[in-house]
Amino acid sequence: MRRTLFAVAALMSLAVTGVSQNAQQAERKPVKPIRPFVVMTAQSVADVQQKLQPGNKVEELIGGEGMELRVAIQHEKDTAAANGEVHDASDDVYYVLDGSATLTLGGTLEGAKEIEPGEWRGPQITGGQKVAINKGDLIVVPRGTPHQRSTTGQNFTMILIKVFADPRPAPKPSPTSATPVTTPTPTPTPNELADLKAQLERAQTRLSDWPALARYREDNAKVTAPLKNELRVVFMGDSITDSWDTPSNGGFFPGKPYINRGISGQTTPQMLIRFRRDVIELKPRVVVILAGTNDLAGNTGPTTLAAIQDNLTTMAELARAHEIRVVFASLLPISDYEVRNGQPIIQSKRRPPEQIKALNEWMKAYAATHHFTYLDYFSAMVDEKGFLKDELSNDGLHPNPAGYAVMNPLAEAAIASSLKRGK
Repeated sequence: MRRTLFAVAALMSLAVTGVSQNAQQAERKPVKPIRPFVVMTAQSVADVQQKLQPGNKVEELIGGEGMELRVAIQHEKDTAAANGEVHDASDDVYYVLDGSATLTLGGTLEGAKEIEPGEWRGPQITGGQKVAINKGDLIVVPRGTPHQRSTTGQNFTMILIKVFADPRPAPKPSPTSATPVTTPTPTPTPNELADLKAQLERAQTRLSDWPALARYREDNAKVTAPLKNELRVVFMGDSITDSWDTPSNGGFFPGKPYINRGISGQTTPQMLIRFRRDVIELKPRVVVILAGTNDLAGNTGPTTLAAIQDNLTTMAELARAHEIRVVFASLLPISDYEVRNGQPIIQSKRRPPEQIKALNEWMKAYAATHHFTYLDYFSAMVDEKGFLKDELSNDGLHPNPAGYAVMNPLAEAAIASSLKRGK
């Protein structure tokens, strides 16, 4: 009898427990969202990328108190490797939207200091693996992995996803009674003031004279009318032409009546504006135009091959209208061979080789159709990989003295050929 009562009591206890558990399960409900959902179209992401350029900026998309996740779009420009990092309690995921960077992964974080709980920084990583990452690459950096990133010479944009071990705490409130600590602004030295003034003056000059008409204004005023049999030539261009004057590059055709009107960094729209002052009014027999590489790089904003071609066409038409023979010089090839401060200089990102070839092919065809001269630097300076020969440049873009030594006779031959042509 006692056994029967004990069994009944046990069954009743189980039944009560089951009812209690069922009641608890019935009361459970999904949690409420702690943040609004985020939907970003491709155009929205592109707009954020544009907004973040050209500086080093971050746009937070989601994260904060109570979250175990942080998502941001991050842009970096020409940034040397910062301190190495190790995260004790978070994993990083990178998705590269644009550009290139060099990652150092693994190894040992030297001189590690804990700047806040679980966050370590150190000046360098030893024994790590260097990895080049590019547009479309996905990288996962597990917690505890030393890592360091460099974007020297690059524009780099990525989506950063951080996965935390625990929800993020609320920001610590500032004590209301605490007296704010103010750091006195250091007084700049006379040299620093002079440098700042010079920087402001350069910025003001660029804003007030976008095509740089003032660069050669005084020099142009000193140019006299050409002699009867003078074979005057003007070279119109960018830094490759501008640097030809440098003595270490061999000088600019010593003894020849050639005039250098190159300006570093310029694009075809800027050259077109100054074409009358810096070419037509100097009354040359020939103009050698080397332009377009900075357009491809976006020095004065986004552009198209068609827009570059329009500007080159207009310069050629202006020259012909003033009985000036035209030489279209090909763009030089570029290369990714060179290294600066231990980091590769990637020129092909801003100046894609296929666009250089396309513009050169257009110039060659246009010159043939209109009886101009095409000056082919490209074929003489390109290697078997399609890059600028390593020995002809120190940065993969500009010719060094050996590069100018290749260009000089080619330019002379093109000028001679142009002079033999009809106007």
